[in-house]
Amino acid sequence: MCRFILFAVLATVSLTFAQPPTFRDCGTSKRTFHVEKLKLPDYIHIGRANKMAVKINIKEDLSPSDMVKMEIYRQQSLVFKTIWAYIPCVPVVNLGSCENSVQTWFKKSSSMMCSILKQFNLKCEAGVPAGLYEKSDVELKVDRSIIPPGIGGVVSGRYRVLIKLRDARVEKGCFEIELNLK
Repeated sequence: MCRFILFAVLATVSLTFAQPPTFRDCGTSKRTFHVEKLKLPDYIHIGRANKMAVKINIKEDLSPSDMVKMEIYRQQSLVFKTIWAYIPCVPVVNLGSCENSVQTWFKKSSSMMCSILKQFNLKCEAGVPAGLYEKSDVELKVDRSIIPPGIGGVVSGRYRVLIKLRDARVEKGCFEIELNLK
């Protein structure tokens, strides 16, 4: 019983004092998709509006056929150690560390993507034209519908997401984010 109480206290403390989100661009010098700035709130609340600041420089159109590879890890606290647990791809629901075309990814999260694109006066369609996109008050709403039924309660926590964009020839961009979901 004493071990359980100690574990519960440590888990609560680690959630209470969550680290702020971090961001880094991991692209090569030849990248055509460069996230220059990404400022996220301390917590991304699922199902609610969240404000973020972004500056993205796209030197070559992002095509619907370009590929998006995501690697997702969730931070797990053991008694005196923290590990990053890899979340594999679940192809049936297209959730987790999956690789898909921009078109497929867009279809999966179209309400969220359309909302973001409209804030930059862009059409609600897969693919983004080249340009500099900068805004300090972008509203991001992570739709509950992208989370499969029955696991909503276990989604809260700290995540590391590595995103790589590429076309048939080369990597277009790479960035890594650590964030807190609630």
